[in-house]
Amino acid sequence: MKQYLVEAYEFIAADKQQKTLLEPVPVSEDLKATLSSQKRDWGASRWQQYSILFRRGFKERRHDYLSWMRITQVLATAVVLGLLWWHSSSATPRGLEDQCTLH
Repeated sequence: MKQYLVEAYEFIAADKQQKTLLEPVPVSEDLKATLSSQKRDWGASRWQQYSILFRRGFKERRHDYLSWMRITQVLATAVVLGLLWWHSSSATPRGLEDQCTLH
């Protein structure tokens, strides 16, 4: 019986303690005004933040953008497209049509 009473008391005491811990703590109006009026001073300007993020992104993706396969693809495409319009002339209707249809 004694053990039962001890456990019941501990349960009731723990419940009361939990209720007191969950109650909100009152905050004074001065403290609220101080906390809400503070401006955040950033360590870097927007331009500095942008440049830092751009450099970080470029470093992470550098291997994707600057791989030999990618460079070869871009150069091959440029050569093929350059050869398509190499001798085209805007003086003839056919040459003018070739240049205008893709623009």
